[in-house]
Amino acid sequence: MYTVAGKADESDFADLCEKAYNARAAVPDYPKIGEKWIGEAAAYRETAECALDIAYLESHAGGSVRTLLDIFWPTNTDRQNCPIAVFIHGGYWQAQDRKSFSHMANGLNQRGVALFMPSYDLCPDTNVGAITDQMAAACTWIWRNYGRRIAVGGHSAGGHLTGAMMARDFAASGAPSNLVTNGLPISGLFDLRDLVATSINDKVGMTVETATAWSPLLGDAPTSGTLQAWVGGDESEAFHWQSKQLVKRWKKSGLQTKYHSAKGKNHFTVIEALSDPDSKMTKQFADMAVIARDES
Repeated sequence: MYTVAGKADESDFADLCEKAYNARAAVPDYPKIGEKWIGEAAAYRETAECALDIAYLESHAGGSVRTLLDIFWPTNTDRQNCPIAVFIHGGYWQAQDRKSFSHMANGLNQRGVALFMPSYDLCPDTNVGAITDQMAAACTWIWRNYGRRIAVGGHSAGGHLTGAMMARDFAASGAPSNLVTNGLPISGLFDLRDLVATSINDKVGMTVETATAWSPLLGDAPTSGTLQAWVGGDESEAFHWQSKQLVKRWKKSGLQTKYHSAKGKNHFTVIEALSDPDSKMTKQFADMAVIARDES
């Protein structure tokens, strides 16, 4: 846990956790950023080659009105062979939707990569474990329908889910056990125990035990693949600690790993690099998708 490394005593533990992880409180301009994303995402859907609102989990299998995904295809590309990446939105498992991030597909699309964007059920109507299973169902759906491995990236809670997909054994679903070996989490959360003490947990409802069970940093690490972990340079020390720890531990397990700090970017603006085909983040994500496709 970040806060037990000599950084807090019991009396101020909850306050430190709240300050460390309440990203919206740390970025007063967040509402304007969110409004801008909604407009840019809608505009991109108007011009992109996309297929929208596709069910990756049917109702008889536990699906809902939110277990849907949008697909953004690159132009003039063989859809039966092009690389595929997945972007998982954030919102601390209790907010947001894929529709606010459609324009983030532009960077990968311009580099010949298809981007799939799933939504998932939200807390308190579900829990983090069930959301993780839904993202695994989305990844499995892509394998069954397109027959190739994928690169997965995600922001904040989506970064957590990216780590969870990399650590997951997919064999029981009929896909390769290590279906996801290439991941790009952005401002991810990999040790969830600190969040139990915050207002974030009011809706998420984790105990220390479930937070431990759902933490990619605390479970079995994957033994091969590539991890590129990004954090905004202006984010709290805790967010940097989360990514640094995952990079350190998974490197020891056998992965190629690297930690990146995006200078001058906060918890929200850091992901805007995905809309730029020439950004370092987009290039890394595209390269991962190509490697995943070639491993299929």
